[in-house]
Amino acid sequence: MHPLDLIAGGRRRLSRALARHRFGALGEGSTWDPTTSVIVGFENFYIGRNVFIGGHAWLSARGVPVRIGDDTIVGPGLYILAGDHEFGTPGVSYRRAVEGKNAGVTVGRNVWIGARVTILKGVNVGDAAVIGAGAVVTRDIPAFAVAVGNPARVARWRFEGEDRRHHEEFLDHEMSIPDVPVRSN
Repeated sequence: MHPLDLIAGGRRRLSRALARHRFGALGEGSTWDPTTSVIVGFENFYIGRNVFIGGHAWLSARGVPVRIGDDTIVGPGLYILAGDHEFGTPGVSYRRAVEGKNAGVTVGRNVWIGARVTILKGVNVGDAAVIGAGAVVTRDIPAFAVAVGNPARVARWRFEGEDRRHHEEFLDHEMSIPDVPVRSN
């Protein structure tokens, strides 16, 4: 291994260790690349166990929770944007546009998300779903769906019938989605 690779690996491990406490929750075995990714609102991210988020992610959640269930795998370049901006006011430039209404995002357990996927505010991705590379998820995706495209749409089902029932039992027995604590004012 090249010495620069060792240095880069050490930098990632140190950055992860320093940022770990900033999350609302970060489950055991979960990882992301802190050297190439941007997270806005760490405290609003509740990430389950054994979640892998590929490099170059951009995750943004101000004042709303984003939950990612156990055993979810994410390719590089994920965007989760739990908010937007208000552009409907005459006489206000884009630069001065105010933040719109934010809405939380939930990604279920055992979800596969391909490279360069964008998930927008208010979306729920069901358990065991697959989101194809490059998809833009603008509305809820049901459990076990294989969704592709822009906007993402269900192309087929990952499991059906007895296979689905068996996988649902496995998920219920082995995995969870992190809870968001109730905060008192």
